[in-house]
This record gives sequence, C-alpha cells and structure tokens, in this order.
Amino acid sequence: MGKLTNEELEVVYKQGMKPSDYLAYK
Repeated sequence: MGKLTNEELEVVYKQGMKPSDYLAYK
C-alpha cells in the first residue's frame, strides 16, 4: 500500500469511495 496520485484520488472520489477503501482493493 502506498500513496495515491492526484489522478487516482480524482477517480476514487468520482466513484464515491474513500482512499482507504481504494487502497484496500489494490
């Protein structure tokens, strides 16, 4: 698990997810 890029954060928030949730699925 690492830090998300700004582009990844945009996608995460557009999908209505939390960054921590996104990292858990990575």
